[in-house]
Amino acid sequence: MSRKLTLFILLTVLLGSFGFARPQDSPDMVVEKYLRAVRAGDYDMAYTHISRNDDTIIEWLELIRYIRREAPESITSLIGMAHSMSRQRITKTTVDGDTATVEVDSIVLNIKEAINVAGSAAALQAMFEYGVPPVRERHGICELAVEDGQWRITCVRGVSAGQAAKLAIELAEKILGKEEAAELAQKIEDFQKRRKKGTSES
Repeated sequence: MSRKLTLFILLTVLLGSFGFARPQDSPDMVVEKYLRAVRAGDYDMAYTHISRNDDTIIEWLELIRYIRREAPESITSLIGMAHSMSRQRITKTTVDGDTATVEVDSIVLNIKEAINVAGSAAALQAMFEYGVPPVRERHGICELAVEDGQWRITCVRGVSAGQAAKLAIELAEKILGKEEAAELAQKIEDFQKRRKKGTSES
């Protein structure tokens, strides 16, 4: 083996070890892994694909995790079912240096329509478990950037904790009634205030 070839191999190994190598997972693979983790309710895994500089996605995930931990089982089971029913298909990936966008077409449960159509809590539960709940198509865009040598998601357009909180409370009103829904709404509000305060102090 020539000296030049040996030096080239050594340089390549060193550059890779210092984080200059290209990311192993492509942007679309990272998005697919993130979506799979969310569908499964594995939020710890989902966090690994999110940029440390992001707060919007993390706020959404933290709120979903909190609701699934604190809300009654009748609510959390429906949320889990809604996540597991969603289907996503990556339609386009655009890479520009160290940034990328991944476009995703989704079929997701239309919770708002399900709440409006169902005449009672029992009807809503039956619709989720045995019927054909309403779904809707949604086009989403994920933005990514290279961070510490890996592609990580910096933005998921159209996702917000406020939207998730509103849907959870509307669902609770239909399933639990207004009094218990109001208690859950207060818990969510207190949690968001604590989180915001903790974020501002960090």
